[in-house]
Amino acid sequence: MDYSADPLPSVLILLACGVAAVVLCRSLRLPAMVGYLVTGLVLGPHALGLASDREAIHALAEFGVVFLMFSIGLEFSLPKLVSMRRIVFGLGLAQVLLTIALVMAGVPVLARVEAILRAMWPDLPMPLTTTRPSRPWISSTAAAKL
Repeated sequence: MDYSADPLPSVLILLACGVAAVVLCRSLRLPAMVGYLVTGLVLGPHALGLASDREAIHALAEFGVVFLMFSIGLEFSLPKLVSMRRIVFGLGLAQVLLTIALVMAGVPVLARVEAILRAMWPDLPMPLTTTRPSRPWISSTAAAKL
């Protein structure tokens, strides 16, 4: 079903299925967010395609983010955050630092793997995301597409 002329049916389908999914998740003692995510995955343009109007879905997604932030703000408790400050800020900082360390350690390893693959297979296609083309035909075909 393509509701490209009128976005209201797409929005109503998403809202009705979202409410049904939340009721189902609440009965299964799961968070409501799981219901919303499953609804979006099932009804989105890459699955069943019932909600295929991208502009209307994008606008609805923006409202969803606003409502999510509002609900987080309602559940936010400053005294609770202060009592958990060591856990929240300590583990949060540890997670950020660990992620930075893993990425910094992984980049040279990936560069070495790419060098080994290029040595073994010189014509191995690589993504065109580098700033310096490694083969002359890459720059000529990329320039031709512009």
